Amino acid sequence: MQDTTLGSMFVRCGRRYSDLTAVRSHNGERTYGEVIDRAARLSNVLRAHGLEPGDRVLMVLENCVEAVEVIAGITLAGLVVVPVNSGFKASELDHVLRDSGARAVVHTDGVSTNLARSSQAAAIDLVLHIGGSGPSAGNVLDYDSALAAADTTLTVHRAAPDDLAIIGYTSGTTGFPKGAMVDQATLVLCIRSSVGVLRVPHYSHLAFIGGLGYAAPWWTIILPHLYVGGMVNLIRDYTVDSWFETMRRDRTTFTYCPSPLIDRFVDQAKNYPDVIEQLETLNHSASAATPAEIQKIIGLVGEKYFHGWGATEIVGALTCLTRSDVVGLGDAEDRWATVGRPGPTTGLFVLDEDGNELPRGREHVGEFAVEQDTIFSGYWNNPEQTAAAFKDGRYLTGDVGWIDHAGYAYIVDRKRDMVVSGGANVYPAEVERVLRELDGVAEIAVFGIPHEKWGETVAAAVVRLPGSTLREEDVVAFAKEHLASFKKPTSVRFLDELPRNPMQKVRKDALREMWSAT
Repeated sequence: MQDTTLGSMFVRCGRRYSDLTAVRSHNGERTYGEVIDRAARLSNVLRAHGLEPGDRVLMVLENCVEAVEVIAGITLAGLVVVPVNSGFKASELDHVLRDSGARAVVHTDGVSTNLARSSQAAAIDLVLHIGGSGPSAGNVLDYDSALAAADTTLTVHRAAPDDLAIIGYTSGTTGFPKGAMVDQATLVLCIRSSVGVLRVPHYSHLAFIGGLGYAAPWWTIILPHLYVGGMVNLIRDYTVDSWFETMRRDRTTFTYCPSPLIDRFVDQAKNYPDVIEQLETLNHSASAATPAEIQKIIGLVGEKYFHGWGATEIVGALTCLTRSDVVGLGDAEDRWATVGRPGPTTGLFVLDEDGNELPRGREHVGEFAVEQDTIFSGYWNNPEQTAAAFKDGRYLTGDVGWIDHAGYAYIVDRKRDMVVSGGANVYPAEVERVLRELDGVAEIAVFGIPHEKWGETVAAAVVRLPGSTLREEDVVAFAKEHLASFKKPTSVRFLDELPRNPMQKVRKDALREMWSAT
């Protein structure tokens, strides 16, 4: 069976690597053979309850050993996978249930309370509850009991390459998320290419500390490891110390480190030189890191470092930093600031406001547009947003930046976050990078607010370090010292924490609402 669909990929892996451990978590482990056996049972449960190819199934899962068999079982039945963040509240679950038209939900116990509060959940055909202790009732079945009673026959729906495989909901920093549609052929190509781009060796061991509620970690990290017979450890409730102990025990070759953990990762690594030695790839991801943080982690792992830039709509890495880039052998103008060069399936362009392609150079800043072999096929039930996302066949990323002479990309900011004050462009990311260097600043978010004279002006929400007595005038003075005067904040407020969405991205729309309310 050729790997033309996700279902055929799972069947091949289940047969080829049958006795190897596929997945491990706090609640046990499964071999590849066990995964495909239980996936077949789940597939038959879903079919028995009337679900048909093309129907959508929500996965609302905390990290657990069942996660891999769940995505496999859904796809074996020809159904569409819809990963959802397990931290979503009832209103957020309602939106995805309503928007996707899902007929079934598979969820872990920690999601039960919010799902019970959902106004949409009672109307769907089937809810499978993993880790619950109560009896089956109504449309809710206990997951393990349902699988134990299920038909064991392995039946694979013969999906076509252009059939819908997964709907990945975006992170929704400006409102409710949109569902990015990805077909079978695109998903499989992404999995295959990610093996090479992210340097996933055959039989790799993954220590995964991220969540399962978004599509990108599945198609760029987890599924590529399964494609090559690797072992995936879906770590839950970790500390940095327990993370390293797990990597030592598992002989981990690949892990992922989000920006907020860089300092703690580097500090802890001093006690685990053997862990760093056995790593093949350290994937830095999530929010942007400062040049100092990047230098620190590259100083630790050297050419093992990998950084990719992407988005849910861009199925796989858009750009990446290669081994030579991070150890100084590349030709980037600023290797500490670049997000890398386009990957092997990608064309990257910078466009002006009229959609014309700009030349290379830091003086030519515009919106990044993408041509990629692995690109989403549109937003679910949203043709207007789909049309707005493309221009002349290129996907408009919404990120503003430039490309240097050697093809390295530099992100200046999000297009929607740019502040136009008195006709001058202010990029909040630039102001944030400067103000993060101010003593006493733990976190900062910069954004635009209305101004009678200038149209917009710069505002800053600051979280102080414990014990700091930082004042508004200190923040403004530091900005004036290091930036042009028109870029300085004219309104500074101190918050206990910044509002974030479930992907931990700062919600600047919520900050603007705070400012406008007073």
